[in-house]
Amino acid sequence: MFDSREIAREALLRADEIKAEKERRRSLMRITALSGACVVCAAVVVLAFLMGRPPIDYVFIGDESVPLSAAMLPDISARPFNDGALENSLHFAVPGNGSITIPADTEEVKLTLLNPPENPCWAIFEIVLLDTGETIFMSGLVAPAMCIESITLSRPLAKGEYKATVVIRTFELESMTAMNGARVALDLIAE
Repeated sequence: MFDSREIAREALLRADEIKAEKERRRSLMRITALSGACVVCAAVVVLAFLMGRPPIDYVFIGDESVPLSAAMLPDISARPFNDGALENSLHFAVPGNGSITIPADTEEVKLTLLNPPENPCWAIFEIVLLDTGETIFMSGLVAPAMCIESITLSRPLAKGEYKATVVIRTFELESMTAMNGARVALDLIAE
């Protein structure tokens, strides 16, 4: 026959099992939700960190980011400087001569950028158009007593006069520590 006490005890055991299973599921759901929230928070933090960093191929020099290739590699187009004519030249021991005439509608420009022998540092030359802020040329590292005799612009300039700035960044020869730089105002006359 039926033993009501035995059935009641089994019902209580089964109810305890069901209650324990529900509690285990709730606990598992809490852990899963907490883990998911942690993963989302970590992803947001990592994404915020990565978005605040410059691309890996750039380094900071002062407050500006500069292409790593320009900051770290010697400019292979640089040649030993010859004391000959300095027509269409810019050297930063003595600031530029105010204006330079270049051919219009071409990217190849004969322009001498000199790091004088008396400068104990590497130099990087950057030409920026003032009206747009566009960099139209950036050299690699130029050693003392070396010069670049011609440059390749990022795009040809149409006939006209352009206000520009030559940004010169300097670095110690051994440590590559950023040193003083200069900005030289320049009128680029494309004809």
